[in-house]
Formats: sequence, C-alpha cells, structure tokens
Amino acid sequence: MAVARIFASDGTAVDYSRLVRKTATSSVGRLFLTVSILCVWAFAAAVPAANADDAVQPQQLSAAPTAPAGATSGGQAVIAPAIEPTAAKRVKKHASSPSNGLPTFKISIGDAYPYRGHRYVLPRARVEISGEVDAALDGQTITVRISKNGRTVKSESVKLDQRGGKSSFSFHFRTGKKGKYLVDTELSPEIAALANAADTKSVTVVKTSVHRGSSGVAVRVFQNKLAGLHYVVPRGGHFDAATGRAFVAFRKVTGMARVESGGYKMARKLAEGRGGFKLRHPKAGRHVEVSIGRQVMAFADNGHVVRVYHVSTGAPGTPTVRGTFHVYRKDPGTNAKGMVKSNYFIRGYAIHGYASVPPYNASHGCVRVPVPNAASIYAWVHMGTRVDVY
Repeated sequence: MAVARIFASDGTAVDYSRLVRKTATSSVGRLFLTVSILCVWAFAAAVPAANADDAVQPQQLSAAPTAPAGATSGGQAVIAPAIEPTAAKRVKKHASSPSNGLPTFKISIGDAYPYRGHRYVLPRARVEISGEVDAALDGQTITVRISKNGRTVKSESVKLDQRGGKSSFSFHFRTGKKGKYLVDTELSPEIAALANAADTKSVTVVKTSVHRGSSGVAVRVFQNKLAGLHYVVPRGGHFDAATGRAFVAFRKVTGMARVESGGYKMARKLAEGRGGFKLRHPKAGRHVEVSIGRQVMAFADNGHVVRVYHVSTGAPGTPTVRGTFHVYRKDPGTNAKGMVKSNYFIRGYAIHGYASVPPYNASHGCVRVPVPNAASIYAWVHMGTRVDVY
C-alpha cells in the first residue's frame, strides 16, 4: 500500500495514512478528514492551471530566477517554469515587428549604369521609371514623385495597367545636371488599403570632367555609353590610352574637338544617344567602311556596326584611294616601314598598325590604326573582305 505524505509548515513530512487512521475514529475526525481531502484535491487542480496561465507570458518567466529542485517559498513548493529563454526572445521579437501583409510597389530605373548597388547616368539622360505590384489595381492612378536635394522636380500621375494579377506603370524622365534623384510613389487612401508604397529608388548623374588618368564611376559610365555605340573601349573605370582613342573617335564622328577628354557637351550627346556611326553601305554584308572625312573606320556585319576605330588616312599630298575594294593580301608581321599586321586592299594600300596615328590624316596613303588595335583588326579582316573607302 502506497504511503501518502504532505508537508508541514516547517518542511517536515507527515505520514498521511497515520493521520487518517487517528481522525477516522470520531465523527469530528471524519468531518475533518473529508474537508482535508477536498482541500488537497482543490490545490492539486489549481497548480497546473496556474502554470498554464504563466506560460503565455514567456518574457516574464524567462526573467524570473529558476529555483533549485525541492526549494520552498512561504511553506509551499516552488514550481520552476519549463520555457527556454531563447524561445521567449523569439516570441518577443516577432511581436515587436508586425507587418500588414500588403504587397509593395517595386520600382525600377532603366537605361542607367548599375554599379555596386546604385545606378548612374550622364546629364540629360532619358531614363525609364517603372513599377509593379502584386495587386489588381487596373485603371487606378498613382503619383510618382522625383526629387533632388529634398525638392520635388517632377510629379507624374500615371495609370496602372493590370496583367496576370499584377498592376504596373511606366514612363520616361530626363535628368538634369550632376546630382542624385530619388523616386518614390504616393498612393490614394483606396490604393493604400491594398498595397504599400514603401519602395524607393535613386539614380545619380555623374560628373563630366574626365580625362587621361581619371578613374571611378563617371569614367565607367562614359565607357559604357561608348561601348553601347560600338566604339572599341575598355570598361574598367580607368581613363587610359585605349579610352582616349575611343573618346577621339566619338568626337570625330560628332564633329567635336579631337581631344582625349570628356565634358558636358560630349556627355549630353552620349546621353541623348547621338554619335553612332552610320553606315553608307548597310546592305554590303560583312565589310569595312573607312570615312576619310571623319577619320574613322567601322566594321559592319549584316547592316549593323560592330566596331568603330580612330584612324589616320593619307595626308593631302599622299591621299588614300577611294572606292570599293577587297583584301587580297595579309602580312602578319612588321615590315621595314613599320607597318604592323597589314591588310592590303589595293596595290600598296593597306589597313595596318602604326606607331603614329594622329587625329588627322597624315599617312602615305594607307589606313593607319593604333598598334594596340592591330592584332584584333587583323583577326577580323579576312582574305576577300570588302573595304569601302569614301
């Protein structure tokens, strides 16, 4: 038979079965015994309920010190909470960062140069601003605000188009001079009840005073725009000799001063998409075009310009022949006259590398190209390649 024990106020154990035998011999004892049993049952039922109430407040329990097993307080046993402190911290963190669960407008800025998480353009650049949200808002109107230095420079009201459960907008904006532009959206109360407008994007207009020795994101933007127009240029962000040659070629095509530097006028032309080489013979297939007037050479394939180079053709006393020719001979080395990797298209006239390639016509009749470009030019021009000189 199991022996039941209870704790006295001094913490000593009392044999419950012996107490029952003594009190059960009298009517008063039987009454006392019945009341005692009911009190014990009530206390046993109340303890787990109290524990359950405490468990819904983990931040309070985790802060209270944990008593060792068997410890007492005020004559009663202390029950330690069974909740880990880490779990309590997780609950508290989740409760402090509520979310309304609404989708957010995602804004994008196109036609800009991305670099290290930011987007850059030249002055007067035409950028596309678009946005999309996972909500059905067809026909609704939102306001897109563009600001610079805390001042609103443009506020555009655009209608949303719905497609496939998503709503979107798109429009173009032309930037001004150097500075950072912020783009965000402003929603009506009706739309705000269905979507957030928290997404904000920016685009920065770079400086234009770049020259030999410059480096940084401004040089990268210039190089990227020149490469987009198929000028042969590196893209590492350093203004080296190869970058200088590309600048000179672009300036030749656009009729600007033939110097190795940038500037606002050049940047604006690039930003507006001007300065591309226009083929005179777009249907000639894979061929070479040499413009004596602009002192540049372009490679074309199926009507598209693929490369543009800075060159120097014949001086006034020894002009380069004009017409349509085909490469009939290729010399891979350097001859006694200093001609590097020559591609002959008629008699002694050739496209070849040379140590001196000034920004004006100065050769003995050939088409001079910079020596660093000679190898790639030699590889692209094949026997029989058409050459148009005009």
